[in-house]
Amino acid sequence: MGHTIPRHRPCIRFKHLPHDETHVTTPAAETSARRAEWDLVVEEWLAANPHPSWRQHSDEVNAALITRWLPPRREGRLLKTDLFDEIAGAGLHSVLTARAGKVCGMDVSGYTAAAASTKYPDIVASVADVRNLPFADSSFHAIVSLSTIDHFTNPADIPRALGELWRVLDATGTLVLTLDNRSNPFVALRNALPYSFLRKLGLVSYPVGRTLTFQQARACVSGAGFAIVECIGVMLSPRVFAIPLLETLSRRAGSRTTASFKKALMWMEKFQGSAIAPRLAHFVAIRAVKPAARAISR
Repeated sequence: MGHTIPRHRPCIRFKHLPHDETHVTTPAAETSARRAEWDLVVEEWLAANPHPSWRQHSDEVNAALITRWLPPRREGRLLKTDLFDEIAGAGLHSVLTARAGKVCGMDVSGYTAAAASTKYPDIVASVADVRNLPFADSSFHAIVSLSTIDHFTNPADIPRALGELWRVLDATGTLVLTLDNRSNPFVALRNALPYSFLRKLGLVSYPVGRTLTFQQARACVSGAGFAIVECIGVMLSPRVFAIPLLETLSRRAGSRTTASFKKALMWMEKFQGSAIAPRLAHFVAIRAVKPAARAISR
């Protein structure tokens, strides 16, 4: 409340940390096309505002995850690899700013980066592709990457993005990562269907990409050089049913009924670390660090 989101793509100059020129770059045409696609997706999303109550629930689940996995601190730099949460709802601003002296946010969409920077001026916003980060090695003590690397059509881009996250994380840093969980049969079925078909049915509002099962995610993160501290599932309620029901209750039912349903959704998150999480969770969530030996020798 009280924030104005720009309705047209503004032309602004973003602040950047020092750029490392030694790594492979993403072709400019590919990056430009991806930015244009996501600019359009975000503008359409904001115009329709399809799931405000679900966005609030999503923020609460993610905030709880970050609160558990990242301790509060007043110094250091934290990177968030997309800023959609911050413009689609309240986002995670208060949780992130309690865990770093400076919060840097990036998004492939210039529209999103500009809107987030306008809403939260203390976030240092950049327009960037996670496969080719505009930051020097070891720039951040923490990285929060929530469903960023699961939107690529080429599966090779997932380890490529993880390699970039490894590069910019400092030797004692922590990565908090989530991505769509292909062990969940609903996610696997969704990803097997054409995006145009899913969008026409209203089941997705944004491009979905290649993603991984629990086992594949662990292997991919480990293969990028990280040591996995914890791997759980988050968002255990079946979204295909939970989202329309929550939005309907929010519009038509009383506040007590809606609050009871929200409490039930949060109760399901108690099973994040259980044996049923790989089948029920929409996202794989991983907390990982840089092993000291790899951080020194790589």
